[in-house]
Amino acid sequence: MPRKLSQWVLIALSAGLYASCSPEGNPEPENSAPETMQSVAAEDAFSPDSDWPLAMLRNAPVAYPPSAFLDADLQPVWLNERNAKLTVLNFWATWCGPCKEEMPSLDALQARFDPKDIYVLTLSNDRKGPEVVLPYFEKAGLTQLKPYYEENLSLSRVMGVQGYPNTVVLDQEGRELARVVKPADWNGPEAVGFLEKLLALQN
Repeated sequence: MPRKLSQWVLIALSAGLYASCSPEGNPEPENSAPETMQSVAAEDAFSPDSDWPLAMLRNAPVAYPPSAFLDADLQPVWLNERNAKLTVLNFWATWCGPCKEEMPSLDALQARFDPKDIYVLTLSNDRKGPEVVLPYFEKAGLTQLKPYYEENLSLSRVMGVQGYPNTVVLDQEGRELARVVKPADWNGPEAVGFLEKLLALQN
């Protein structure tokens, strides 16, 4: 498959199959953003999970360069500092309707699992950061999740995120094992069963 066509296939997978919110569509003023550090475009990079086809399994784990984002105090946090056996990394924004719809299920997912086993990390693309994210957390009644913030689309670009919501499942070494590029019920039986299956492989 020609390279340009391959890239369009990935874009369709990431954004065209659902009413996504583009990171570039953030209505707030954009600062300069770094270029993508590692491409994830490959038509044979993923296979659908047999039990939860919404989840796309990596045919081989993908490692990323060291990447940082901001915590609730706007201090840098390195992704590879996470000690959980699995990290469910969700890219979202308050201006993205489908993102907000799935956030309560992510909160419930974290309540279900010990953070040492599965850590749910919701990474906001809101450039106003706490000013808009913290009121949303309070209004939505999110008690299990912690607010984290992405600067200048940096991690979105590193991981080739084309649309929000987009969720990447990482192992303890920070390698991508799977990806979900549509809104999902993360506390539903299919999602929970999928994550339990991945978690069992980490032991």
